[in-house]
Amino acid sequence: PGAVLEGLPSIVYKVKTNPLFDPYRMDPTPYEGRADCGIVTGPTGDVVPNRFYADLPDTNWLYPGDVVHYYIEASDLYMGMTVETSTLPADTTGYHDFYDPLRYNPSFVVRCLPTITDLAGTQPPVIFWNDFGNRGGMNYWLGCLNQLGLVEGRHYDHYYTNGPSSGVGNGLGGKATVLQLDGYETLLYTAGNLGSFTLSNGDFNYDSSEDVQALTAWLDQGDKHAYMTGDDLAADLFQSGPAANVFLYDMMNVTFNATDIKDLIGGQTAPLVLITPENPVFTFVSSWIAYGGCPVINVFDAVTAVNLGTRIALFANAAGVDGGWPYSACTLASGIGTAGTSEVISMPYDFMFIVTDPNEGSKADATLAARVRVLRDILLYFGIEGDPIEVSGANAPALQLSARNYPNPFNPTTTIKFVAPRTGEMTLKIYNIRGELVRTLINGTVEQGGSSIDWNGRDGRGSQVASGVYFYEVRMGNDVQVNKMVLVK
Repeated sequence: PGAVLEGLPSIVYKVKTNPLFDPYRMDPTPYEGRADCGIVTGPTGDVVPNRFYADLPDTNWLYPGDVVHYYIEASDLYMGMTVETSTLPADTTGYHDFYDPLRYNPSFVVRCLPTITDLAGTQPPVIFWNDFGNRGGMNYWLGCLNQLGLVEGRHYDHYYTNGPSSGVGNGLGGKATVLQLDGYETLLYTAGNLGSFTLSNGDFNYDSSEDVQALTAWLDQGDKHAYMTGDDLAADLFQSGPAANVFLYDMMNVTFNATDIKDLIGGQTAPLVLITPENPVFTFVSSWIAYGGCPVINVFDAVTAVNLGTRIALFANAAGVDGGWPYSACTLASGIGTAGTSEVISMPYDFMFIVTDPNEGSKADATLAARVRVLRDILLYFGIEGDPIEVSGANAPALQLSARNYPNPFNPTTTIKFVAPRTGEMTLKIYNIRGELVRTLINGTVEQGGSSIDWNGRDGRGSQVASGVYFYEVRMGNDVQVNKMVLVK
């Protein structure tokens, strides 16, 4: 009580730049720092209380493949003294960490897509669209992609809808053109258990994002593949107007029957799903559970395959055999779009609710969970194959540090040498004795073999650190090495 705002709030930001474009950047300094906010004024020029704005460079700043982490910071002043500094998000853990996409709050991450990886314009073939942002489930998708050896920024790009339940036009169709989407061959889509504002049709009374139009045009190009999941995806499309209904029927090739399938399949809230005989998609998994139980009862759509659609998975009864119901637990729509060469696989429940069937049989002993094997089969059917060794480190030599840093103790600079057993993503970070991150020296792709990097005793803001004990951590996949060094002045 009695405190006042000390100055204006600021946006604190850090950019992991795509090195491909570094030669074209005019000024490297704006890639880490803060932007002070201005005060919002109304039409008459009057100050709008408690409203602020900030602006970052609009041109020659971000390039395809750049990733931005940011947070908002403000301080209170009481009797001439700063009494508290607050941030949004409150937890800024992982702000400096660009290696793990789950490390930092995804609502405060900006990705510039598509990620261009070479001068020929090569980009990831897959885009993962999380249309359930801020509400959970992302760890299931990213964890499975990681287990399949697919790396963000190389094998797939990630589009994250901020405020998906608010209908504010943040869907992929509101931010990207068909030309920008053209380079992606495969779309992975999740609506979670969102009951509205999933794929929007540009209706300004509800959600102005033209998602349906963008995806329709993308699929019409031909040779495009989509895997689409969501508890209420079909229900939302069914009630969202003619364009959404056409997409449901012509692209997903299903018809909507009911918002809750439970009473139509014997009252089951966690039904067993069985693959159909001779389906062309599933090889490494034969059954799974569509888990709609705790902590709340989920509501799964009831849909049936129509048009060019084929039911490739069905709901079992309580005895674990085909219940004889017409509803589809997974639908394959082949030969769709204007070109007649695109395909969509859809499920009337979300991917994160796929759970391993403990009675699956011989395939239940597989080292990968059913959710991972479902995604693996679908991606293989679409022609996408990862490299689990690259990510998991299985059957690969352990990360080697060929020598400790030299000199040690040091002042003011030391050289850290390491040997990478394979080409891949690596981080090299400096921590103080309290475990606080001091600086990230490497956060990106390194080539196989030996290399080195210098640390000049400065933190991420360029300030000289104090004398004392520090640790450097080298991480590559599941391989981690930590060594101690001493700065003496």
